[in-house]
Amino acid sequence: VILFFPGGFTHTLFFGLAFSHVFIYLFDQFRVLRSIPACDFSNMDVDWWSQVMLIPCCGMILMCCIFKANRQGYGYYMEGNSIVLLSVAGFFVHCAVHLMMLIYVVPLFGKKPKENPELDSRTFGETNQALAASWFSKNPIHCLRSQKIYQHSPPCVYLFMGKEHVLQVNEDIGCYFIDDEGQTPRDVTHEDWDEVTSAAKEVASRVSMRLSMQWKPDTQKEETP
Repeated sequence: VILFFPGGFTHTLFFGLAFSHVFIYLFDQFRVLRSIPACDFSNMDVDWWSQVMLIPCCGMILMCCIFKANRQGYGYYMEGNSIVLLSVAGFFVHCAVHLMMLIYVVPLFGKKPKENPELDSRTFGETNQALAASWFSKNPIHCLRSQKIYQHSPPCVYLFMGKEHVLQVNEDIGCYFIDDEGQTPRDVTHEDWDEVTSAAKEVASRVSMRLSMQWKPDTQKEETP
């Protein structure tokens, strides 16, 4: 509507929208990179329906262009409700053409999905036994609900990368992964902390040795008459 009847705040609104989009993009990047190890989009349903939802928005832009171009030297001069009917007709024509292009034209440029009977017949439980990260184990709110509200036994544990061994099996709530082979480091061994402390001690010993070597010649020169 603001494109049909612009006021004095058009630039302010558009700058606010641009800043909001940038903030949401950066927030999603920060959240996704910290909480989600990878994304696997099994189909294009969400993307396709988002494109469908964009159709009326583009139709409104066309309506505004038709409405604003009237009697401006673009070849048509209408008065009264005629321009309104033409704008509405342009909106519906655009929606129909845009939708037909999404259904028939866009798929011509995409890759055809390959059938894989082995993956199609694989269940979530079989996949989760090999992959620790899932919607349940990487959802902190779900893990809190599992522990505090639903009081599952054992509850769904939040997965930190490198701490897969803390996950526990509870098939009733969709948790199938367990680290039987012990390939991930255990907290009781303190291997990482031992490596850090040993490296710090080695650096401290080298620094003290250098300082002692530089200090001894100076003291010898002061003692000589």
